[in-house]
Amino acid sequence: MEDKVAGRKRLSSGRRLGFTLIELLVVIAIIATLATILFPVFARARAKALQSSCSSNLRNVVQATVQYTQDWDERLVFWRTPCWVGGPQYTYDPPVPVKINHYVKSLPTFQCPATGRDWSWPTGGGRPNWWTCGGRGYGDHPWIRRPDWLIFTSYGYNEFVQNDGESYTKMVVIRRPTEFVILGDSEAAVFTPWGYDQWWGVSPNGVVRRLAFAEVYPPPLDSDIRADEFTRHMGGSVLGFVDSHIKWYPWRQIRMVRYRGTLRFMICDDTPDPRCWDPNFWQ
Repeated sequence: MEDKVAGRKRLSSGRRLGFTLIELLVVIAIIATLATILFPVFARARAKALQSSCSSNLRNVVQATVQYTQDWDERLVFWRTPCWVGGPQYTYDPPVPVKINHYVKSLPTFQCPATGRDWSWPTGGGRPNWWTCGGRGYGDHPWIRRPDWLIFTSYGYNEFVQNDGESYTKMVVIRRPTEFVILGDSEAAVFTPWGYDQWWGVSPNGVVRRLAFAEVYPPPLDSDIRADEFTRHMGGSVLGFVDSHIKWYPWRQIRMVRYRGTLRFMICDDTPDPRCWDPNFWQ
């Protein structure tokens, strides 16, 4: 009799071989909750790592730009934007990345690993029917035929300086180099600190659009609730200054002193010039 009871106990204790359905559902719910918490953390960590790599590349490009001035009588890089003069057929001059590549010494340095863009107008084409540039890369234009000038760059050079606006290629002219932006994450190979309320220029709030929204063209309005989605680095961009330091800014702060911001990009940000009161002066 005792043996039968013992046998029934062993059978009873042996029936619990796995989890119940409720227990499995609880475990799945816990895993799903942890995934919901951890996946955004991992995504932010990856984005931060890409931003760090991008910042390092931009720092090298900015330093190369400053090194260029040491060999060129303290002048920053000059290159006439092709569309200013009617297209590449009217100018034959290496673009900015080509001129400073001697100091950079590595073409991948011009590329930010966080970008989804695969072109950099005007050095690498991208847009159709852009005046007489025709959307081509400058180097492969039929009047140029220099494929070695087709350097893809994720960073835009200050177009005001690039075209020697108000002699701003001269380092001595720039009064506040620690606040003056020379390069940065950009939607094109140049960024334009004028063009009031133009897609390619400055928003009515003074935001430099090509820098603020480096991943899309045309850019969103400042009031767009999804604006952060069109930035390169978690709601902002990395900027490089004339004194060689770099810094990340949220896009709303990439704003000209001329429009009550804190950053300087051109003469009307940098010096109290009475001409800046003229609405037609570099607007």
